[in-house]
Amino acid sequence: MKLTYIVNQITQLGGIERVISMLSNSFVEKYGYDVRIVSLNTKESDEGGFEFNSKIVIQHCGYSPEEYINRRFLNMRIREFLKDEERRGTNVIVASHGNIADLIALNKKLFSGKIVFTEHSSWEYYTKARKLAQILFYRKANKLVVLTEATAEIYRKYGLKNVTVIPNAVREVPKFKKEGHKAHELIAIGR
Repeated sequence: MKLTYIVNQITQLGGIERVISMLSNSFVEKYGYDVRIVSLNTKESDEGGFEFNSKIVIQHCGYSPEEYINRRFLNMRIREFLKDEERRGTNVIVASHGNIADLIALNKKLFSGKIVFTEHSSWEYYTKARKLAQILFYRKANKLVVLTEATAEIYRKYGLKNVTVIPNAVREVPKFKKEGHKAHELIAIGR
């Protein structure tokens, strides 16, 4: 089984990157999959925060912010990516960001394998235009993976039949010592 993830930046210390590291390591170690990660906005010299099995190939594309927001440029790169994955014999492509998913959906005919889109943000976060785009493009995937049943129901309400729920894989919350903190202090950390 050949599986390729395509992400904005695999070197970030976010939830998407952590889940990709956990899943890709598991796919290699438990199932013997051939896993590749294509990271659009990083370079070989960028250091990541999560560890990957040495069998996982990480391709850093090194696109600049200007290139990345240039929809025409990115569309050409996604077309090349899909053709490369087709030649490589990839079975599954997983896209973890909406703007990448949109372009993959528009160029789906270039790839004969399965396409999985993952949605990591709350529906309420998006503008009306973005919600409409998601409804249109996400229906072109073989599977749309969301984190909660509530999110799945929203997409199903708009006619998407390809939605499945896989709750956040990160379950372990680090334990912190309470020493030196007042009983009423609360600390929240997020990106």
